[in-house]
Amino acid sequence: MTVYDGKQIYELWVKAWNEDISVLNEITSSDCTVHQARTDGKISDEIKGSEALKGIITDGCAFFDDVKMTIEVGPIVDKSYVSARWEFTGSYRSKKSLIFC
Repeated sequence: MTVYDGKQIYELWVKAWNEDISVLNEITSSDCTVHQARTDGKISDEIKGSEALKGIITDGCAFFDDVKMTIEVGPIVDKSYVSARWEFTGSYRSKKSLIFC
């Protein structure tokens, strides 16, 4: 099993969005809990595992062509914390409106 530092994990996270979602298998456990604001009425404790996380990314990208996540600042690593500023770009291709809260 490969051990990654915080910066490597963040870079693999970006890679999952940009080109190879399978890298999530390397940086997440099969029983991880995905803590994220939900639009489907589910609570975080119901969303578990790398497969669920892959589904969230796939669903998030489904509305866009040419998806690209770019790290703008960082990642900054301090002990067990990792922070970065990133930008998500893509061409919206759906006729439905998106509302961001």
